[in-house]
Amino acid sequence: RRVKLSGFLSYKDEQEVAFDGSSLWMLSGLNGSGKSTIFDAVTYALFGHHRGGATNAAELINKDSKALSVEFEFLADGQPYQVRRTLRRDAKGNPKGTQGVLRLDSVSGRWVPIADTGSSDGFKSWVRDKVGLNYETFTSSVLLLQGRAERLLDSTPKGRAEVLAGIVDLERYQNLHERADARRKALKANLEAVQGQVAGIPEVTDLELFAAENKIHEAEEARAGVAREVDRLQHLEFEARKWADLQARLATLKARWDTAQALIAESAAIEQAYYRLRDLRDVIPHLLVIQEKQLAVAESERNAGQLQALKDQYEAKKGEVEQALDVVRKKRASHQKTLMNEEHRLQEVGVRLRELTGQLSQVRLYEEQSARLKQLEGDLAKLPKDPDAAVRQAQDVLDHRNELGKVVPLLDRFAAARIELREATSRCETLGKAEHTTREAGEKARRTHTESKAKLDAARQVRQQADEAATEARTLLQQAKAAADEFGQMEGAKVCRACGQALTPGHWAEEKAKREKELKAASARHKQTAAAQAAAATAETAARDQFDAADQELTRLREEYRDTKKEWELAGKDVERLTQECRLAYRSLPDAYREKVSPAEPGDWLATVWPTADEQRVLKKEAGDLETARRQVRNAQEQKSKSDKLHAERAAAEETL
Repeated sequence: RRVKLSGFLSYKDEQEVAFDGSSLWMLSGLNGSGKSTIFDAVTYALFGHHRGGATNAAELINKDSKALSVEFEFLADGQPYQVRRTLRRDAKGNPKGTQGVLRLDSVSGRWVPIADTGSSDGFKSWVRDKVGLNYETFTSSVLLLQGRAERLLDSTPKGRAEVLAGIVDLERYQNLHERADARRKALKANLEAVQGQVAGIPEVTDLELFAAENKIHEAEEARAGVAREVDRLQHLEFEARKWADLQARLATLKARWDTAQALIAESAAIEQAYYRLRDLRDVIPHLLVIQEKQLAVAESERNAGQLQALKDQYEAKKGEVEQALDVVRKKRASHQKTLMNEEHRLQEVGVRLRELTGQLSQVRLYEEQSARLKQLEGDLAKLPKDPDAAVRQAQDVLDHRNELGKVVPLLDRFAAARIELREATSRCETLGKAEHTTREAGEKARRTHTESKAKLDAARQVRQQADEAATEARTLLQQAKAAADEFGQMEGAKVCRACGQALTPGHWAEEKAKREKELKAASARHKQTAAAQAAAATAETAARDQFDAADQELTRLREEYRDTKKEWELAGKDVERLTQECRLAYRSLPDAYREKVSPAEPGDWLATVWPTADEQRVLKKEAGDLETARRQVRNAQEQKSKSDKLHAERAAAEETL
């Protein structure tokens, strides 16, 4: 009725050949197309034999498959049967097979396995009982192999009797007769024993027989009730298991529902957090600038506090000086009053002395004031000529370094971002070139992969054809050997079974030479096809190695291209991020320093050169020497105070002179 096979000789994929709807079918095709393979599948399914014999079954596995499977469906006594065989190579390359017989259940419509047919002995026993033929009789009567159609006709009477006995299975009937006779004798003995027992059994009345029938009927009803109860309980068990499964699924879905509800409940918070994160990402750069400004303001406030402390110190000193000045003024008033009294007295008693010593006093005073004036001039010469300008210059230096203290971090940030931008740009360009190179190599590898795949398919097809041709040649060689051996056994016969003519010595020699010639031709063809098969297998192996190498290279280039492209995209994002950092740092610089970087915001930040690394070190050094500038301001202020004091004393001395 049907033959289905896969991985069997030339049939790599699963194929099904149905013989429904007609009693006569014909399989046609070119040599090597797989016609004889159908018959090999039938004999292999039933008997484990093929044209090559009962050994080397692993050669039946298709070269591109790891296992074979054959199903043969037929009718026996009106009952559909299905024979299945499989064969698979294990990890060590050893073949392992399974077999089994199934019958079609007319009630359920399903294929039901037949007991004990899974073992080799049980399978052979079932085939022997149901089919009644072995491989030799099957291929001589039911399925005629190529070159064996005349075997029954050419056989001797004894040979034909053996073949027909195998077909009809006379030995089976002989065994059946012996078993039936033994069974007859046993039953006869049992009958005699039972008759003796019956003679000793009392006669059963109709009433007892009726009571027994009632009990049997009641037992049948009870059995039917129990069967219905069992069916009901089995149905309840099935429903209970189904309910338990549904409860488990309900619990799982409920847990997922609770999780989803929790997420939905937190959706507003998640969305708010997302918007908060996005706002923070937008605000953080500005907050950094504000933080820097706040640090600058804090530094200015500290400087202002120090200046205010100096101012308060100078105000305190000024108050002390004014207080001392008031004391001096009071002393001067007292001294003036005393002086007036003394002068009045002197006027009375020193008219003479004044006249004599007036000039001497003036000379001494002049000398003293001249010496004091000279000393003041010397002290003034040691001080700056313009102390106000020195104070302003020192203050300018201090202000400049304070400003540098605020600008240097911004310049460092800008320079670092520009250096990273240069490195990221270089890396992006390098990765772009690598991506282009890898893409071109991948396209070339893909073309090579396609070409090697086509070569492999062609080599595989050639190898399959060579395998089929080698199998056919091997079969023909075996048939030629069998024909030559069979004809060699005809020596001395009177009639030639090949042509029916008288078997004369000349005819025997002619037929023998003919068969030897056919055997030689079959042997030569077998060697030729075997060599072609080996060459095709070598070519297929080389093509497969080339394809595997191309496939590995293509896979490697794909992974390399994916990684390179990903790194290239990341480098591009780094360039965008660093460009934005350069822009923000540039905008946060004061105008004077921004002019040094570029008069206008540049489109290419890598084209800017200021500040260089040396310029940064100089600026950092100046900004770090802030205490020296403060000390210079204090020194300049002290020198200015000292200069003012000396100028006042010099003016007083000059006025005295």
